[in-house]
Amino acid sequence: KLWDAESGKEIAVLEGHKGDVTSCAFSPSGKQIVSGSGDETLKLWNARSAKEIATLKGHMGDVTSCAFSPDGKQIVSGSDDKTLKLWDARSGKEIATLKGHLRQVRSCAFSPDGKQIVSGSYDDTLKLWDARSGKEIETLKGHVDSVLSCTFSPDGRLIVSGSSDNTLKLWDAKSGKEIAEYLCNDCVRSCSISGCGRFIACGDFSGNVYMLKLEGSGFLL
Repeated sequence: KLWDAESGKEIAVLEGHKGDVTSCAFSPSGKQIVSGSGDETLKLWNARSAKEIATLKGHMGDVTSCAFSPDGKQIVSGSDDKTLKLWDARSGKEIATLKGHLRQVRSCAFSPDGKQIVSGSYDDTLKLWDARSGKEIETLKGHVDSVLSCTFSPDGRLIVSGSSDNTLKLWDAKSGKEIAEYLCNDCVRSCSISGCGRFIACGDFSGNVYMLKLEGSGFLL
């Protein structure tokens, strides 16, 4: 569904997927939307008309996460088939398949400069990938259960991840080293860093939303 961000009113319903819609994102220009589904496809939509532009086929499992690159030219997707895929956002054609995770991929995101991709998986790890070559750069180990969410900070220096081990972790994006950890009350389903890079929000399975401040090399509630 498309909603008016100011009034909260529903604008349009985008119909076409044959399974659960698991992820969606606007293009940087705001003109397109990408969605991922349990029907193993992604779809590109015109954000103004709400009409379907293209269907991206190639995954062999549920598409669990998707995102545009900062320049809007590429799309990355993660899937239950243990892979990530890179797509050409204009043509909808598959560019590369990123293999390395041992279990389902649950989250993925581009770095702000578009040069790297981070992914989180049920194999308890995050991975850093070269967005141009599709090659694995680093595996980030520290979580002891599934990684459900991950993203870069606006300056690209940090990565934050949420896990079924009830923790939120902060990582150095260059070295891949863990910087800090915050223990939540339940599995951390989603996490995000504010545009100023000073605050982190995360939500857990119990319905709690945490607002944390980045202070030095740690968190403050």
